[in-house]
Amino acid sequence: SLWNPADWLTSADRERSEGNDEKATRLLRNGFDNVRTDLAKVTSSLAEHHMGQIDETEDRPHLGTAIRFARLSRFLDPDDKTHAQTLDELLLVWGDAPEAEDIPQLDDGSIPTDPVEATSAINSIIGRVQKLSTGGHYQVAERLAARAELIAQRSGLFDQPVGCVARYYGALVLHNTGRSLEALEKIRTLLPVMERVQGSEHPNVLATRNLEAQILRATGASSEALEKVRALLPVSERVQGSEHQGLLANRFLEAQLLYATGESEEALEKVRTLLPVMKRAQGKEHPDVLTTRYLEAQSLHATGASSEALEKVRALLPVSER
Repeated sequence: SLWNPADWLTSADRERSEGNDEKATRLLRNGFDNVRTDLAKVTSSLAEHHMGQIDETEDRPHLGTAIRFARLSRFLDPDDKTHAQTLDELLLVWGDAPEAEDIPQLDDGSIPTDPVEATSAINSIIGRVQKLSTGGHYQVAERLAARAELIAQRSGLFDQPVGCVARYYGALVLHNTGRSLEALEKIRTLLPVMERVQGSEHPNVLATRNLEAQILRATGASSEALEKVRALLPVSERVQGSEHQGLLANRFLEAQLLYATGESEEALEKVRTLLPVMKRAQGKEHPDVLTTRYLEAQSLHATGASSEALEKVRALLPVSER
């Protein structure tokens, strides 16, 4: 059979015994080429499986196995850029992962169904998703978030607060990997559940509404995103206070969206009102403050004040480098 390696080997051995070495090699190469692409998909799927379990055994065992399968898929189908990207990201994560003295035996990771065990597993995975996302390792984070959602489903926690957190991060990592339409669908399914379970003014609900607006912006629906943020702002300020990180993020997003919709003068006004609060609450050199200062320069340039914008950028550069 063209699909059975044992048959290739039998045929190749027969040809070699008759002195036909070149034909034997050709049989093996043709057989390999017949299954190469499918094998690449198999090994890629296995790599994704182990990516989804990295958190559960101190990173190294499943991460190492994921890398081995990713190397195979990269070798088997070198023209598929997805295989190369997955391997590159896994190797970056390997460099960031803690060393493990004693590597336990790998298993395929049973899904906990007991709510207490499931809650602990989900919280552990989400912690790892946050760390990976901060490091830009979005593909691995996506697989872990998907596992957290699966645990929530199997344990009956999908519509409970911990399940909602897993679903939030599932949407966030989809957004981070550029799959914003999928992320938007997830968020719009999730929001009414969160509001029912936690109340419309719960901080997690407010964060999810902010994410919805961010995703809308990414899909090009900036006007709708601006409406969402403006509806969110008074609730956020009342519930969280004028210097809370959540409110500052909403105010920055409003300014971003004003700039994106061509309302540069209003965006500039919002940024100049926001910056002193951010500096007081977060410090002058906080990354969010620097990002807001850059938006100020962009808004100045858009309003025709290019010389002032240049001055702002030149003042910002040494701080950004430091």
